[in-house]
Amino acid sequence: MSGKTVSTEIFGFDLRLEGCELELLRFGEKIIPSISLTQAEAEKLGLELAKVQLWEWNQFAEVRRKAEKRYARYFRSWLVMALAALAAHTGYPSYWLSLLAATASCVMWRWTRFQEDRGTRAAQEERSNFFPDWTYLRRRFDESPMVAVAGPYPPRGVG
Repeated sequence: MSGKTVSTEIFGFDLRLEGCELELLRFGEKIIPSISLTQAEAEKLGLELAKVQLWEWNQFAEVRRKAEKRYARYFRSWLVMALAALAAHTGYPSYWLSLLAATASCVMWRWTRFQEDRGTRAAQEERSNFFPDWTYLRRRFDESPMVAVAGPYPPRGVG
């Protein structure tokens, strides 16, 4: 039982990689017979299982927070547009309040789009400057006693 076991989001369901054998476990017992992998596949899967255990690869809360902020900005813009329609309905024949609210809504919409594009541009710039440096992963794996990676760094055929 010296293999690497990774818990999944499903309670009691685990994946274990032992050498070139992948096992699906439920509460520590095999569900199906072991899946045989080639050496290259086992090395690649071992690296992926190790990455799953690093906090850097599990930052879903940050992505969710950014999405909620973006949705709130768009919602406010739509709310001001609805206010403009209401002002047009109640302010007939004078439309200055509705034009002001519609203009404010358009400005809010463009500002939200600009903020979203700014984040996208920053992410694209970061991706374009990315150089696969495996020493960082090796250092992180060596720091963590929970992560055991078998195989050469970097995996064959990568970097």
